[in-house]
Amino acid sequence: MIDIIIVVCCILGGFAIGKFFENRASSKSKFYMDLVRYMSALNENIVGRQLEIAQFDQQFALNCSKEFGEYLINGQLKFNIAKPQRDNIETFFENLSCSGSKSLSNHIAFYSKIFVNDANEIQSELSKAAIYGKLGMLLGAMIGILLI
Repeated sequence: MIDIIIVVCCILGGFAIGKFFENRASSKSKFYMDLVRYMSALNENIVGRQLEIAQFDQQFALNCSKEFGEYLINGQLKFNIAKPQRDNIETFFENLSCSGSKSLSNHIAFYSKIFVNDANEIQSELSKAAIYGKLGMLLGAMIGILLI
């Protein structure tokens, strides 16, 4: 009886670990999708409404994912990404105070290409992330069997 409980606990633990890694990949994907949407909306704001960036950020943070909204408000990423991607994000947001709308549009267009490529890479990671829960359960079952 105790053997069955050990195996079930190991399977559930493995599943929880797999879901943790799946959620990390999902949060990266949501962040990058909102980043691409943010750049598009900011470019439209430059041409049309012309709100200040701080006010625009506050409005955009209300309608985006939690991860991106926290980054807009606090400037802190709550998940791990590669250093080049982190540097690109930080550089983009640091240089949003361009002198004119034309230079800001050029800045957004330049980084838009970079972030769309990064978003496509992360989307391919997300498609593979659905298997993490299943692999965690399998690994937990193997560990449970070894502990018997």
